[in-house]
Amino acid sequence: MIEELFNVIKNWPVIVQGAFGSGLFWLVLNIGQKLVTFISAKYSYISKVSRISWLRSASLKYHSTEEDETDCIVALIYRSIRFFYKSILWLTMGLIVNSYIEPFGVIGYIGSIYFLFKAYEVVSPVKEGEDVNKKLEEIETELSKLEKT
Repeated sequence: MIEELFNVIKNWPVIVQGAFGSGLFWLVLNIGQKLVTFISAKYSYISKVSRISWLRSASLKYHSTEEDETDCIVALIYRSIRFFYKSILWLTMGLIVNSYIEPFGVIGYIGSIYFLFKAYEVVSPVKEGEDVNKKLEEIETELSKLEKT
C-alpha cells in the first residue's frame, strides 16, 4: 500500500514532488505545534510541578512583550534549551536503538520532535490581540495559589 503510494509520487514531475513535500512539511509542522501546545497545557493541569513550570514560562513570555525586557527573553531561551537537550538525547537514543531494532528507532525520533516542539512553545510569540496584562494577572494568581500549597 505505502510502496504503491511512493511509486505514484515518484512518477510525478519533480516540481510537483517538491510542492507536495513542502506542503506536507508545513502541515506536519503546524499540526505538531498545535498538538504539543494543547498537550502541554492539558498535562500541566495533571502535574503540579509541570503546571508551575508551564506558568513560569508563560509569565516570562508575556513579560517579554514589555519594553526593554531582555532578561525575560534570555530566561525564555534558557528555559527552552533544556527541552532542546532532551530532544538531542531522544534523537541520539533513537539512532542507537535504530541500529539494533529498526522500528524502535522511530520512537526516539518522535520523542525528539516532541521536545523540539516544546522548546519552540517556550519561545513562541504571544498571540496578537491578546490582553497581556489580563493574562499576566491570571498567571500570577494561579502561580501564587499553586506555590502556597
